[in-house]
Amino acid sequence: PVQFEVERMGFSLDFIPYTQADLKALPPGADRPLLGLLDLDWRYAPPTGLALSIDAKSVKGGGFLRFDPEKGQYDGVLQLEFGGRISLTAIGLLQTRLPDGKKGYSFLILITSGGFTPIQLGFGFMLTKVGGLLGINRGVDADKLRESLKNEGLNAVLFPENPLANVGQIVSNLRAFFPPTPGQYVFGPMGEIVWGKPTMMRIRLGIFFEFPVANRLHVLAQIKVGLPSIEEALVELNLDAQGLIDFDKGELAVDAVLYNSHLLNIELNGGMALRLRWGRDPVFLLAVGGFHPRFQAPQGFPKLDRITFSLAKKEEEKLPVGNYPPKDVESPGTGLELRAYFAVTSNTVQFGAHLDLKVSAWTFTIEGYLYFDALFQFDPFQFIIDFGGGVCIKWFGYTLLKVSLDITLSGPTPWHAKG
Repeated sequence: PVQFEVERMGFSLDFIPYTQADLKALPPGADRPLLGLLDLDWRYAPPTGLALSIDAKSVKGGGFLRFDPEKGQYDGVLQLEFGGRISLTAIGLLQTRLPDGKKGYSFLILITSGGFTPIQLGFGFMLTKVGGLLGINRGVDADKLRESLKNEGLNAVLFPENPLANVGQIVSNLRAFFPPTPGQYVFGPMGEIVWGKPTMMRIRLGIFFEFPVANRLHVLAQIKVGLPSIEEALVELNLDAQGLIDFDKGELAVDAVLYNSHLLNIELNGGMALRLRWGRDPVFLLAVGGFHPRFQAPQGFPKLDRITFSLAKKEEEKLPVGNYPPKDVESPGTGLELRAYFAVTSNTVQFGAHLDLKVSAWTFTIEGYLYFDALFQFDPFQFIIDFGGGVCIKWFGYTLLKVSLDITLSGPTPWHAKG
């Protein structure tokens, strides 16, 4: 029931060239090269990989360990299932060389468990998985975690799926998110909470403390909502979020990304961010979908995608027969997209939306849009509002008619209107 496999174990033969000057520089009694100006050095070559497979009645699973001797890096995965129900997964990283070249090590281990009888938390919520993370001489790269939200990077941290099959990507992300940092430690628990029968909401949460060089609290969350259920979702929402409290700097940062979400046939996407700093120089910024086009975001604030609602309906292409101008013809169908945002800062309120409509039929295309952007400043009080719209009619890609209207209102004292 147990099998092992060892990869690339053997011996290494090094060829060491010498010059006449090297021979003269050898001290009396020193070993001379075996072949004139060429010496040979035999040594043991340790394995670069070790795999384990278990197929017993009570325990099934496997894992492997990889080693890169040049970089001094070990990484491994172990996945076991007990009694056909309870599962245990461990992912570990070990580096025997610190970034500054000094002697030492850095270690990271991620452990998760599931398959046990769910623990009732009340109001229909149940704890279905638990886990934890421990890092020694490891820190947290909050910027890389933030950048990975759009690419579902949290999948490598919060209860990774199929770790044996996806170990390359998982290990790569863990190395990037938790880099070797001498003197720094990180640890914390993880949990998966579900709600509803059948399951309509799933929350995966990780709370990690980082200390003592930088004293910070990291909160990672993945929220998935499906109606009428996650397995058969007509309405699906996927949200990845990262929260960071820096106690030394007195700052709070929250970032979230909505991805792969839909309401029936309407696709949903977008991002939000919160920045709060307390103390002598307080700052407050909250943006859902970004800022007003005329507002200059502070340096370092992430660029956010608008909250987008997209609907595209394609129809079977039926074009007339005949000779027509050599222009591209749109495929018949309808496209509707709404992009919106809302933002609040310590001195402003901002909101706006942009609606695009595109209809293609036969050889004609109609494109239209409506928009508005509003920015209100409190001290001193002033505002600026932009709104307008337009329509364009095309035939075989050639513009036949285009009308647009753009209006700007600003004030008060003085009041301005421009259109």
